[in-house]
Amino acid sequence: MNKYFFYLICLFFISFSPILIAKGPYLIGYYNVPPHIYTTPQGEKKGLLVNYMQEYLFPKLKRRVKWIGPLSIMRATKLFNQGKIDFIPIAGDVSNKHALQPENYLYQGIPSLLLLKSTKYSGNFQGLKICYFQTVNELDPIYLLDKNIKLVKVVGGNWFNQCTKMLTKKRVDAVFMPEQYPLLSMMKKSPGKYQIINLKVKHYLFYMMFTKASKKGRELFKQFQQIKMEVSYEQYLKAYLRE
Repeated sequence: MNKYFFYLICLFFISFSPILIAKGPYLIGYYNVPPHIYTTPQGEKKGLLVNYMQEYLFPKLKRRVKWIGPLSIMRATKLFNQGKIDFIPIAGDVSNKHALQPENYLYQGIPSLLLLKSTKYSGNFQGLKICYFQTVNELDPIYLLDKNIKLVKVVGGNWFNQCTKMLTKKRVDAVFMPEQYPLLSMMKKSPGKYQIINLKVKHYLFYMMFTKASKKGRELFKQFQQIKMEVSYEQYLKAYLRE
């Protein structure tokens, strides 16, 4: 009798395991991009986008959420494409057959350089030694591939902190970011230490991205499309910078 009971229990879990898995939390893959999202030394998720989602998005969802990270951008993309994470809070507007992209962007980014205030900038970023994050080559902006520019690529979920440390120690001349907000945040925290150069190139649009590769990703995207945010994230960001 016990043997048959054991078989029934096994059959139950085999039959219903996909349902049980589908009832889990939404998995959010993230990388550290202050002031949007970053991890404290104590392992806590902080940042403006974290606060924004906790206030305007998470209470309206059908499931709880679980953070996965910090990840490198390449690792986050791989997990996203495999359906092992359901959602990336910040992603550039790139062609990805695995992604469900909302109609409305999260915010607009201006490609920019962060330099020390003492650095004299001639208006031409060729000849500079620029710190940048490691990504797949086809996503590198073409204007950074000039032979007169030396790119120092770093990897990992804390690449921005690594780059700013290298800048402070004068091991690089500048830090490149496809958006201005992390750099403006640095200026806000350390007034008089840095300067920002907004590049006269095409601006980037950033979105919340949802994966097609998981049932929960598709479910979350459908919910997100129906949610009305009382305040846009771009307004939220600008309000922070005015404080």
